[in-house]
Amino acid sequence: MFDRILVPLDGSTFAEAAFPAAIAVAERFGGEIRLLRVRPHLWADEAVELERALDQEAWAYLADATTRLRAMTSVPVSSDSRRGNVPEEIVAEAETSHDLIVMTSHGRGGLSRIWLGSVTDACLRTTECPLLVVRPSQAGEKTDFGIERVVVPLDGSTVAESALPTAVALADAFRADVLLVRSVLAPVPLDTSLFPAPDWVPVDPRQLVDSARADLEKVAGGVETARGRPRVHVDMGRHPAIAIGDAAGKAGLVVMAAHAHSGWRRAILGSVTDKVVRTADGAVLVVRPRRAASERESAAAVSSESRPRRRAVEA
Repeated sequence: MFDRILVPLDGSTFAEAAFPAAIAVAERFGGEIRLLRVRPHLWADEAVELERALDQEAWAYLADATTRLRAMTSVPVSSDSRRGNVPEEIVAEAETSHDLIVMTSHGRGGLSRIWLGSVTDACLRTTECPLLVVRPSQAGEKTDFGIERVVVPLDGSTVAESALPTAVALADAFRADVLLVRSVLAPVPLDTSLFPAPDWVPVDPRQLVDSARADLEKVAGGVETARGRPRVHVDMGRHPAIAIGDAAGKAGLVVMAAHAHSGWRRAILGSVTDKVVRTADGAVLVVRPRRAASERESAAAVSSESRPRRRAVEA
């Protein structure tokens, strides 16, 4: 599944914090690692000599990084350096010949637990290649990468379920459990002093939880991992991203599909996926569902929005 793994670098220790995750995945799947250093053009005629010097510096750094990485693992390691738009070059390289991108969530101004670096963020929003976002320590040290559980958020859509094959493959490779998670928002009580009493009966929150759990159990029943059937968890009342992050913790890996809106090529992350990537303490792997499934569900969503809404509340 992950034969060729791309690790973009910018010369910082924060970017190199992706090494342990890349090594762990490559060793378990018999893959190889390619380091990529991309730097923007200076776009100045008088900067020819400076461009050449920066190229030499980039290659020298890559040679050193490759040597250090080879000392950490027996998997094949190669490297490349180029100029251009950084996210565009990374995405082009990944989609040409790679199965996975591994990047850290740092920016050039330092590590932020909440906001992704602009390059990582741009790659997430444009690539169709699976992208694993790793959390480095505050100092950027390289720490061991282990997975105790693989958390798969599901919302009842086929797009969300498209992440399951990747999640199961990783769980089996790391001998980890699989946990299917669904978040249910509690109904907002209606203030009858301001609004007339409805002619329908509000849904009991317990019914929502039971229905969600039944859906998850049905999905789990069709999934087999090396450690048995996945476990299920339903969270009530909290933002889905918070529930997902708490279910994974620091030792868990979240594997989730990104819903595409406003056209597949734009690949704008869904709000929940976006928030999970930005706030989860552990690693997050974002995968792209098949275009056909995503486009069908997007069309269905638009169609449902255009239909008259019923007053009855359905569980």
